[in-house]
Amino acid sequence: MPAPNYLKFFVTDEVGTSSLLATAVDPQFAHHGQRQFREKFCARLKPAGVVLSPDDGPQLVRQEYLSVDLVMAWGEWILLLENKVAAASITRNQLKKEYRIALTELERGKVLGVTNCQRMRICVIYLTPTDSSGCVEFDSLELSSKRSDAKVHLSWKDVLDDLRQAFPDEDSNDLLRAFIQGGCQLTETILSERSKPAITESLERGEMKKFMKSVRRRIVNMLGFEPTLKLTDWRDPGRDELYGHIGGDLGNVYLNVYADGTDLLNNEQTRVHGRISFKVAGKAPMTRLDDFRSYPLETWARILGFNSDDQVTLDIDRCEFSVERDWEGQSIELAEQLASLVCRFMLVFRTFMISPHRDG
Repeated sequence: MPAPNYLKFFVTDEVGTSSLLATAVDPQFAHHGQRQFREKFCARLKPAGVVLSPDDGPQLVRQEYLSVDLVMAWGEWILLLENKVAAASITRNQLKKEYRIALTELERGKVLGVTNCQRMRICVIYLTPTDSSGCVEFDSLELSSKRSDAKVHLSWKDVLDDLRQAFPDEDSNDLLRAFIQGGCQLTETILSERSKPAITESLERGEMKKFMKSVRRRIVNMLGFEPTLKLTDWRDPGRDELYGHIGGDLGNVYLNVYADGTDLLNNEQTRVHGRISFKVAGKAPMTRLDDFRSYPLETWARILGFNSDDQVTLDIDRCEFSVERDWEGQSIELAEQLASLVCRFMLVFRTFMISPHRDG
C-alpha cells in the first residue's frame, strides 16, 4: 500500500502551492534537495540580472505579505512572488499595485523587518500555469526608472520539473522529499482541473502589447510631453487577428491596429492593418463643427499626405475624418510610421481639439 499524501488537504489552492515553494527554498529545513532546487530557481532569475546565492538561501520567507502570495528577502533582493496556479484568476493591473505598495513600504524601511531595506532591490516574479499565461499582465508592469529592479515570468510547468529533479522519488523514508513529491502531484491536479480564462494569453498577444507600447512611447517622444493615451488590446472573437487600440482625450485622435498574431513575431517583415481617425468632440461649439465641415475630403487628405490608394473617408454628420491602410516592413519602422501619423493628426487637427474633460 503506497504511503499516504500528508499534504492532501493543504495543497488545494494558491496558498497551499505557495507554501510548497516556501518549504522548498527555506534553508531552515536543511535538506540536501533544497540546495539543488535553489540552484535551479536562481538560474531562472539570473537572466533578469537577479544574482542570488543558492547556498545561503533567503534570510526571510513570508506568505501573504504586502498583498503578495510569497515574499522573500534574499541577499540584496526582495522577491515578490505572485502565484497564479489557476489561469482564470489572472487579473489586470495586480502586479502594478503590488509593486507600488512594495516601493512605498521599502522607502519607509518596513519590509520584513530587514535593516536598511531601503537599499534593497525588488524582483517581481509572476508564476503562472504556462509561460504564455498572463503575458499581457506581466508586460504591463513598468518598473521604476529610478531603480534597478527586475521582473521575471515563470511557469508552473518549469518549477514543477525543477522540484521533481531536486527531490527525486528515491528514498521512501525521506519525509521532506515525500512532502515535495506529494505537493507536486496535487499542484498538477489543480493545474489540470481549474477553469481556463475566457481569453487565453499567448505569445502573439504579448507581441501585440509590446508593439502598441512601442508606438505609444514614440508618440510621447515626438510630442515632447506625455498626453493621456489609453492603450488596450484584445482578440476579437469574430476574427483571427489581434487588435490593438491607442487613443485618449488629446485631440480625440485614435489609432486601431489589426495584425495576424504570427506575423507580429516576424520583426523583419511585419504586416498590419491600421485605422486612424479624428472626431471633433460632440459638445464642441457649433462654429467649430461648421469650420471642420467647411473643408472637403480632398483638402484633409492632401494636408495629411494621403493619396487615392488610401481608404480615406469623411463623415460630415459625425465630423469625423479617418484613414485605413496596410503597412508592411520591420516592426520598428512600422511603429515609427504609426507614431508619426498619430502626431501628424494631432498637429493638423489641433484647432478642433477639445478634451472631453473641458467640454463643460
